[in-house]
Amino acid sequence: MLAIKVKAREFKKKLLKEGFDEAKFYKENNVCKYRFYKKTIIDVAFIVNLEVFNDKIEIHYGYASIAFTKMTGYEDTLKKYGVDSSDINLRNMLIYSYGDNESLLYNDIKEFYNQYFNLSKDEILAAAKEKKKNIFK
Repeated sequence: MLAIKVKAREFKKKLLKEGFDEAKFYKENNVCKYRFYKKTIIDVAFIVNLEVFNDKIEIHYGYASIAFTKMTGYEDTLKKYGVDSSDINLRNMLIYSYGDNESLLYNDIKEFYNQYFNLSKDEILAAAKEKKKNIFK
């Protein structure tokens, strides 16, 4: 467990170095979860969440609408709590086990980031809907 927590801290440092912000107050029942976000265009952010378990890290990433931050009373929600993995509109997940090739993880995340980078909130939501529809086919 210690080795995997160390690796999670390394991932955290890399994300912060890449310009991501970390949600400040997120905690959930003794589960190690880290939430990061990087605003891309109006009402959209790229999200990377790390969920640390005994022998692995689940990395949930993708684009989410952050339009809710314009609502009265929710302006600081992103900074405080980030975006839950299940609320990432257009998302993927990778699993890292200690010793896996990290460069493959980084490449997958960068490719996903670059693929949808210029899409608006509505285009992100439409792409997510289309992706879900294709899964059910």
